[in-house]
Formats: sequence, C-alpha cells, structure tokens
Amino acid sequence: MRLNSLILFGFKSFPARTKLTFNQGVIAIVGPNGCGKSNIVDAIRWVLGEQSPSMLRAKKMDDILYNGNNDGQTGLAEVRLVVENEGLFSPPGYENTPEIEIMRRIHKSGDTEYRINGKTCRLKDIHYLFMDTGVGSRAYSILDQGQISAFIDMVPQDRRLLIEEVAGISRFRARRSEAERCVARTKQNLERLEDLLVEVGRQRRFLSRQAKRTDRYLKLRKEQDQLDQALLAHAWLLELKRRMDLERERDSLSADLSGVQAELSKNVSDRKRLELEVLETEEALAAIRKGLTDAEDGLQKLREEASQHDRLLIKEENRLQAAEKTLMELDEKGTLTEHGREGLQKDIKALKAEESSYLFEITDRENEIEESKTIRDQVRESLEAVKVELVDAAARHARLDSERNGLRDRKDRLRRRLDQKRNELQGISEHVKGLEGDLKGQQEKIEKAMAELDSLAHDGKRLECTVSALKSRLSDIVKKRHEADSELASCRARLNALRTIDASGEGFSMATNRLLGSSDVPTLGVLADFLEVEPGWEHLVEIALGHGIQALIVPDMKACDKAISFLKNQPSGRASLIIPGIESGNAEGARDNTLLEFVRAGHPVDRVVADILVHWKVVPDLKAAFNVCNTDNKPLFYITRDGEILTPWGELVFGDKDKASSGILARKAEISGLTARENELRESSMQIRIEEDEISKGLLKAEAGLREVNEKKGSISEDLTGHKKERDSLLREIEAEKERSQRIDMEIEEAEKEILDIDISLEELEETIEAAVSARIEAEGQIKGREDALRQQEQVLSRRRKVIEEYRIKMARVQTQLQEREQELGRLADLKKQIASDRETMLAEKRSLAARLEDRARSLKDVRLKVKSEESRILIQKRHLKEVETEYDHTRQTFAGLQGKVNDLQTRFRAAEERIHRNELVLAEVEQGLAYLKKTAMDRHRADIEEFCDKWRLFPFSPDEAEKRISEITSKIDRLGPVNLAAVEEYRELEDRWSYLNSQKDDLISSIEDLEQAIGRINRTCRTRFKEALDSVNESLCRVFPLLFKEGSAKLNLTSSGDILDSGIDYLIQLPGKRIQYLNLLSGGEKVLAAMALIFAIYFIKPCPFCLLDEVDAALDEANILRFNRFIKKISEQSQVVLVTHNQKVMEIADVLYGVTMEDKGISRLVSVDLVESPGS
Repeated sequence: MRLNSLILFGFKSFPARTKLTFNQGVIAIVGPNGCGKSNIVDAIRWVLGEQSPSMLRAKKMDDILYNGNNDGQTGLAEVRLVVENEGLFSPPGYENTPEIEIMRRIHKSGDTEYRINGKTCRLKDIHYLFMDTGVGSRAYSILDQGQISAFIDMVPQDRRLLIEEVAGISRFRARRSEAERCVARTKQNLERLEDLLVEVGRQRRFLSRQAKRTDRYLKLRKEQDQLDQALLAHAWLLELKRRMDLERERDSLSADLSGVQAELSKNVSDRKRLELEVLETEEALAAIRKGLTDAEDGLQKLREEASQHDRLLIKEENRLQAAEKTLMELDEKGTLTEHGREGLQKDIKALKAEESSYLFEITDRENEIEESKTIRDQVRESLEAVKVELVDAAARHARLDSERNGLRDRKDRLRRRLDQKRNELQGISEHVKGLEGDLKGQQEKIEKAMAELDSLAHDGKRLECTVSALKSRLSDIVKKRHEADSELASCRARLNALRTIDASGEGFSMATNRLLGSSDVPTLGVLADFLEVEPGWEHLVEIALGHGIQALIVPDMKACDKAISFLKNQPSGRASLIIPGIESGNAEGARDNTLLEFVRAGHPVDRVVADILVHWKVVPDLKAAFNVCNTDNKPLFYITRDGEILTPWGELVFGDKDKASSGILARKAEISGLTARENELRESSMQIRIEEDEISKGLLKAEAGLREVNEKKGSISEDLTGHKKERDSLLREIEAEKERSQRIDMEIEEAEKEILDIDISLEELEETIEAAVSARIEAEGQIKGREDALRQQEQVLSRRRKVIEEYRIKMARVQTQLQEREQELGRLADLKKQIASDRETMLAEKRSLAARLEDRARSLKDVRLKVKSEESRILIQKRHLKEVETEYDHTRQTFAGLQGKVNDLQTRFRAAEERIHRNELVLAEVEQGLAYLKKTAMDRHRADIEEFCDKWRLFPFSPDEAEKRISEITSKIDRLGPVNLAAVEEYRELEDRWSYLNSQKDDLISSIEDLEQAIGRINRTCRTRFKEALDSVNESLCRVFPLLFKEGSAKLNLTSSGDILDSGIDYLIQLPGKRIQYLNLLSGGEKVLAAMALIFAIYFIKPCPFCLLDEVDAALDEANILRFNRFIKKISEQSQVVLVTHNQKVMEIADVLYGVTMEDKGISRLVSVDLVESPGS
C-alpha cells in the first residue's frame, strides 16, 4: 500500500480542485511560511478520519472550508485520497482491490459524507480500514512539529498507544471495548428480564385465583340469565295486550275528529277571505298615512331651512361690521409702532458710548491686579517652602516619637509573652506525662486484641479447611447426582419410547394388529410375548422363527374360527395362529448347539417353540456348516452368529444381518433390561440425594461457625484498629507537644535577645528626637514673618478686585439695557409687517362677506315660496284619509262575528285532538316499553326477545319467585367481587410468556458467558502481542539511539508491575556523561532527537506504508540534519516518505519536490519538480 494521489477542493487555502501525485521514494513539499504546505498534511490527516479541529489547526470544523476575501466561502470542502493496494499492508477484505479511494466531504451546514471506493460508509469503517497498519489520523505515520512536542509531554498512558499500534492490537482493543459494552447491555437486559420474571410470576399466581373465581361466576350468571329471560318474556306479553286496547280507542277518537275538522275548514275559508279584505284596507290606510306624514315632514324641513337662512343672514351682516371695525384698529396700531422705533434707535446709540468707556477702565484695573498677583505668589512660595520644612521636622519628630513608643510597647509585650511562654512550657510538661500514661494503657489493649485475633485466625483456618473439604465433597456428590439423574432421564425416555413402539404394534403385520385390537377375537397374545432369549441371540431366534414370531396364541379352535372369519370380512393381509396342544411332537432330540439352548419359552407355547428351534443348529461359520451337514442324520438348519443360514435342501442365505429380522425380540429384551436399569438408577439416585443432604447440613453448620468466627474477628479487628489509631494519635500528640516545647524554648531565647536590642535602640532614639524638636521651633519662627507679608499683599489685591468688579457690574447693566433695546426694536419691525399682512387679509374677507350676503337673501325668498305650495297639497290628502277609514270600520265588524264562530269550532277540535294526543302518549309509552324490553333482551342476552318469548310462554312461571332468586344470585355474585372474564385466556397467554422469558434468560446468560470468554481470549492475545512489541521496540531503540546521539542508551519501561494492559510506558534515556533522566529534563534539540529515535525504532520493526513528516527537522542543527537524512533514506527503502521542510539539506535527499506558493492572497498553488535522473543523462 502506498499513496497514489491526493485531490483537494475547497479545503483551507485550496479553493480550486488541486491534485498531487505521489511517486515512490522521498517527496518534499517546500515553500515560504504561510503558503499552505501544512494544509496538505492536514488534508491527509482529515480524510483518514481526524475529528479534532485542534489537530487540524482550527477552532471548529467548518474553519477548514475555504473562506477567501474576494471569492467568498465555498459551500463544501472535499478531499480524496487514492492509495495503491499492494504488498504487505493490504487491509483485511481488500486484498484483491488494486486501488482504494477514500473520500471525505463536509458541507457548510456541518453535514459530513464518507466514502470508500465510491460507496457511502461510516467514519468507523475508515478507522477499521487502516487499523493496525501504522496509518491513521493519530498514528505514528503522520508527525508534525506540534506532535513532537506533544510526544515529549505525553503521559505514560497515552504513550502506550504507540506500542499498541506496533503490536497490532488496536483492532483487538476496539473489539474488546465493543464486547464489554455488549456485556454491560446484556447484563442490564438480564436484570430487566429477571425483574419481569418476578412480575410475571406474581401475575401467574393472581390469574390462577381469578380463573377459579370466574368459573363460579359463569355458573351463577347462566342461571341468572335464564330467570331474566323469563321475566322479560312475561313483561313483553303484558305490554302487547295493552297496546292492542289503546289502538282500538285511538280509531274511535279519530272518527269524531274528522267531522269537527270539515265544519271548521269551511268557516276558516270565509274568515281568510274577510281577513284579506281587512289587510288590503289596512295597507291602503298605511300608504295614505305614510304619504301624509312624509308631506308634513317635508313641510317642516322647508320651514327649518327658511329659519336657518334668516339666522345666517343676520350672522354674516354682523361679521361684515366687525371686519370694518378691525381695519380701523390696525391703521391706528401701525402709526404707534413707527413712533416707538424712532425712540429706541436713539437709546441704543447712547448706551453703546457708555459701554466703551467702562471697557477702557476695566482694562487698566486688570493690569494692576496682575502685578499684585505676581508679588503675592512670590511671598506664598517662600511661605510654602518654610512650611514644608516645618512639616518634615514635625513628621520626623512624630515618627521618632511613635517609633520610641512602639519600641516601649514591643518591650512590654515581649515581657508578657515571656511570662506566658514559661507558664505554657510548664503545662506542656505535665500534659506529656499524662499522655504517656494513656499510651501505655492503649499498648496493653492492642497486645490483648492481637492474642485474641491469633486464636480466632487458627479457628478460622480450621473451619475454612472443613468448609473447603465439604464443598469439594458436595460438588462431587452434586456432579454425581446430576450424572445419575441424567442417566435416569435418558433411560426413562428410551424406555417410554420403546414401550410406546411396542404398544403401537410396530413390526407386526396389519392383520396381526387388527386381530389384537378386536374385542370379538379372544387371544392370549403373540408368540414373542412368551419368549425369554439370552442377550445377543435375539436376531438369530427371530430369523429362525421368521414370521412366526408374531403368531397369535388363541385358546381353542372356536377362537381360531373367529379370527379366520374376522380376516375374511376385513381383508388386512395374512396372519399366523397357534393353538396350544396341537403340536407335531417331534421336538425330541439333543438340545446342545441348537437355538433352543438359548431360549426359554413359557406355557402354553413351550412345545411349539421347541419343535421349531431344535432344528436350528448353531455353527461357527458356513465352512463348519458344510462339514457338519454331511455327518448329521436328520435335516437341520445351520446358522452362524452373523445370521448366515444353510438350509436342509442346500440353500445358502447371507447378507446384512440388520435386515434379516424385525427386531421384536431385541426390543422386548431392551425393554426388560431398561426396566431393571431404571429401578437400579432410581435407588442409586435416592442414596446420592440422602448423602447430599447430610453433606449440605454439615456444610451449613461449618459455614455458620466460620461466619461467627469472622464476625468476631471483624469486631476485634475494628477494636484493634481503634486502639491503634488511638495509640498513633497519642504518639503524634506526644511528639507534637515535644516539638512545641522546643519551639517555645527557642521563642523565649529570641524574646530575651530582642528585649536587649530594644533597650539599645531607645537610647539612640532619644538623641535624634532632641535634634528634631530644635529644627521645628526654628521653622515656626520663619513662617510667622512670611505669613504677615502674604496677608498685606492679599489686602491690596482684594481692594483692586473690588474696584474692577464695580466697573464690570456697571458695564453689565449697560449691556443688558442695550440688548433689551435691540430686541424691542426687532419686535416692532416684525409687528409692522404683521399689521400690514392682517390689513390685506381683512379687506379680502370684507369683499367676500358682501357677496355671500346677497346670495343668502335670494335663497330665503325661494324657500318661502315652496312652503306655501306644500301646505295646500297636505290639506287634500287629509280629506281622502277620512273616507278610507270609514270603509275599514265596516269590514272589521263583519270579520269579528265570523271569528267568534271559528273560535268555538277550534275549541271543539282541540279537545278532540287532546284526547287523541293522550291516547298516543300512552301508546308511545307502551311502544317505548316494548322497545326497552327488546333492547334490554338484546343487550343482556344478545337475542331478539321474540325468539325466547315462545320458549317461556307455556312455561310454569312465578315472577315474584324469579325476582327473589335473581336477588339471591346477585348477592352471591357481589360476594365474589370483581371477576376477570378473560382470566383463563390471560392465564394461558401468561404461561406461554413465562416459558418464553425463561428461554430468553437462558440465552442471555449463555451470551454473557460467550462474550466474557471472548474478552478473556482477546486480553490474552493483547498481552502476548504487547509484550513482544515492547521487547522488539526496546531492541530496535538500542540500535537506533546511539546512531543519533553517538553514544548513550534509551529504554521503554512499564510504569506498574500489574496488568500489562493497564500500565503506562515511561521513556528513559541516558546521554553520554549523564545519569538516566526523563524527556522533560532535556534541551530542545535533545527532546526532538529522543522523540525521533523512538519513532525511527518503531519504523524499523514495523514499517508503515507511508510516512508524513511536517517540519519535524526545524529544531535540528546541521550535524543532526545529516543523521536525520540518513534515517529518512533508509526508511524510504520500505515506505513512501513525504516531507514538509524549509531545510535545504533535507531537500537534497528528495526524489520529487512540490513547491507551494500563494500568488493570490489566501489561495495556494502547486509546482512539482522531478529530481530523479533519467538513465540517459
């Protein structure tokens, strides 16, 4: 396996599709910093399944998508890696695949695709593909500068992953993890299944009780249903009779109703005709009244309109007079505004002159103030300097005084502390004496407890031996019982099968079986039932007897005739019969060497069997048979143990002896033997169980004794632990008190020395304090003179400020007046413009009002003419309305007379209808009763009531007794409580589920055992391979390390001596002239060389298909670069090497150079150069 090509699209700095072709040998990728060289290594690492963004030099996974400044971000990133699949590194399952293409694609949304040879796969499939080949996203085949640093800082537990990769147990480790997870899940399922079995078992017991209760309930329910049917039938018949009576009454009432209805119909027709006339007259009256009302409303509106015009005319005349008055007022206001503007302009000119004079005075006074400030500041600075000297002198005096007081306080505290420490030292001495007494008591308790523990340990060992021996005996006896039970079960199964076969008549002819099964034919059995044959001779006896072995024994000729008649009437083949007492009598002769010697026949067939078997002579082989037949005086059959026969007439019969007989005698012999064996095994199993019970009782007694001893040991051990803790606590406390006493002695000595030092310091401080007091008094005198000079300068400055402030107030007052005059002048100018605008507006409004006044007068005249015309038309309509009302009153009187007659007929009609309605209500009640009875019968009994009505019509029946019996049955059913009618079916289903769950439990237990055995096998394989790989790496490291460091040695050691699968690995090295040390104690270059030494050592014992090194040579000097190059050349003999480097010496060993440039910002480009010389150059 080697790299063939790499295709990048949208990955980091490769937005366009870019293809790299990899040749054999060393391939170097070079280019300036930041051009994207390492992105090629990241792409290979990513396509091999890397999931950590930090390993790809990114914060999150979508950072690997190209995100250029100009072209924007691509929608996806895709990397395809093609490897040639040949040599020793072919992954399992791909041995016959020449090339393997791995593709990984990530979309902007975060969705990821994985493919192997174009087929969608999982990330785990890619991991498994390269597992144990040294190739992978985290394997030693891909290294960069950061990983070298990480390897140096790697914890021992992570460092062992390299050795696991060398050992090729990564795949086993993954399978073990899957198996352990599977075991955990299976155990969880088993726990849930056991909980379910407990619940199902409880339900089984509950349903069993329910099923019995259901049976009692169904019997009572059946009787209750029969009585209920009888009651329903009785009520049904009573309701049918009542319905017939009500129907006859309804027919009579309907006839009376028809007469009243005919007369009523005639009068109603006349009433409707008059009613229509009344309605028509009412509609005409309504139309006339509506027209009159509308006319009066129109007249009212016209009158209101005329009144409105009058009001508006007066209002507009008033507005015209107001507009003329406003024009006069605006003219007067304009004249006054002009006079005011002229006066304001004169005041402004005078105020500006006064402002200029005040400004000149203020400037002169400000110059005088500046001179005073300068003199004052000089005096103030000299005063501040003297004050600083005074403050320093005072502070020095206060500090020295405070220091003196502090030393005095310190001296007093030290004296008090000395007294306290001396008292504390005396208390510690007394406390230590008390603790030593307690320590002696605890030691005595510990010795006593140790003696008791030794005695109990002796008893415990004795009981453990007894328990172990009894458990061993019990295990043997249980194993023996299981074997006996198994053999007994096997024997019983075989015996039952044979008895079933024998009872079914297998091996007998159909005729024989029919005769045996017939009650009309008396038989004593078949011939085989009366024979007892020695073991091993059954098949020979069956050959000799032939079909006669299944001959029926009948008591007499009468039975024989019945058998013959039976077979003639029911043809079933041929059968043989033997009648005892009818024999040939020629069984006399020698029994030796004949089959009769091995057969005992019971009465009454002994003579028949003897007549047959005495003529069958047993010989060793056919050759002997030929020799003897010439010497015997009577014709005999000769038979060998193999079933070969020589007949008296010279016929030779031979062949497969298993096909020569029916096996009836052998079967009966086996049944007899198995019966005896069954009895023997039953007795043996009983004895074993008795012995097992005795051993179990002894074991329980011994275990109880052992538990009691262990409990006593535990109790004494707890007490002993408590005593030891108390002793250790006392020892620690005594030691602590002694150390405390030593510390106090040292503190007392230091305090006495410090008091002496304080006395010396106090004497020196007194002299310094006197000098500080003199300096302070001198500074206070200088401050008083300078403060008087400063006060005089402040008074001069204050007077000058007061004068200038008065000038400023006057000037401010003038400026305020000037500002007010200017604002008033602007306001008057605006007012003049507003007056002119308002005058023009009022003139236009005056003209408009005059025109509207003329229009309003014309409209008022038109409205008054319309009012007079409408009043005349309304008077005519009122006269017509009076005529129509007179006609309407006459029609209403006629209609009222006819209405009285119709009301009388309707009263009679309603009375008749009411009687019919009551009849129909009663009839409906009867129908409802019948429907209810029918529905009740259907609901309760799932049958039509008419079906069982005939059944109970002639049945002697008492409703009261039936209801009483139903009440009794109901009470019994109530006492039964809730009944589950589906209990029987549910119980059967639960039984099936119980059996299924038990079988599932057995399967789960078997699965757990199989998985744990598989995990054990994996662990044994991993330990062996890991130990061999560690030894191999150490051997290779011993050869490689001196080549990189000239001298020295290195070794990998396990961090713990426990399980090799859990131990970490330390990397210990010894450089020339130095002791053995760890990696983190080396210099930068030494760390890189040490890490490379281990990586090269691994490569030499387990080379991987290809090796990618990303700037791992950056920390090496020139001499080490040469050694590094030699190792790379050696590795390239077996593996394909890809280097990312800046070093020219490393570039020299490359066969192909790939240059990576960044012509455009953020976009990487590739340039390749083949450095291998052609043969002709």
